[in-house]
Amino acid sequence: MYKNKMNQEIQSYLFNQRGYTKIDINKIYTQVGKAPLVSTTVIFNDDKDNRYFYRKEKERIYQYSMAPVQGVDDGHQQYKHKEN
Repeated sequence: MYKNKMNQEIQSYLFNQRGYTKIDINKIYTQVGKAPLVSTTVIFNDDKDNRYFYRKEKERIYQYSMAPVQGVDDGHQQYKHKEN
C-alpha cells in the first residue's frame, strides 16, 4: 500500500539521514489529499504537542512545515525538531 511505503521511506530518512531512532518517534502517518498532495506527519516522543510534515519530491525527502497537534500556531510555538 502506498501510505505504508511512504511511512517507511520517511522513517528511513529520519533514521539514516537525521540520526533519529525508533525511541524518538511516537507516530508516523501518511495522508493523501487532492493529487498530487501526499503528506507524512511525524510526532516525536519528546514533542508530542507538535506535528512535523514531510514530503517526497523527485526522490528528495524534506520537512516542509510544522504545526501544533491542537489549535493553531500563535507564532510563539517552540519546535524541537525543526529542520533548516
